[in-house]
Amino acid sequence: MDDTKPIIEALAEYVRKYCPHAKILIHQTWAYEDGSERLMRLEYASSKEMLSAVCDCYSKAAQNINSYGIIPCGEAMMMALDMGIEKIHRDTFHASLGAGRYLLALCWYKALTKKDITGNSFNDFDVPVTEQERDVVIKAVNSVVR
Repeated sequence: MDDTKPIIEALAEYVRKYCPHAKILIHQTWAYEDGSERLMRLEYASSKEMLSAVCDCYSKAAQNINSYGIIPCGEAMMMALDMGIEKIHRDTFHASLGAGRYLLALCWYKALTKKDITGNSFNDFDVPVTEQERDVVIKAVNSVVR
């Protein structure tokens, strides 16, 4: 393996060598919460600015490795915030243990299975998820995962 090659390219090569029929998808991360010390340390003016940079980075990575697609978790988290969810982070940068993790799971489920999540009734969370949060999360995921 070439030490100068970015890790994602080396990983994609490895997967293609040992599992040549695999479809490679990239899990998109998300922006830190507005006001987060980490966000400021990275010199982003807002979480939307950080997400824009995240999306650009993942888009380039997906092209570089010719991936099958991107699981848009970061976009879904921002969409949930835009739709009025109050708390999607638990500590300004990790997903919350209720609605945040539910959103991420639904992103993966829908991206991998292409199944409808509208009627999803899962309800065994580490932290309770309200009906309002459930509705916002489902709508956010449906709006970004195609």
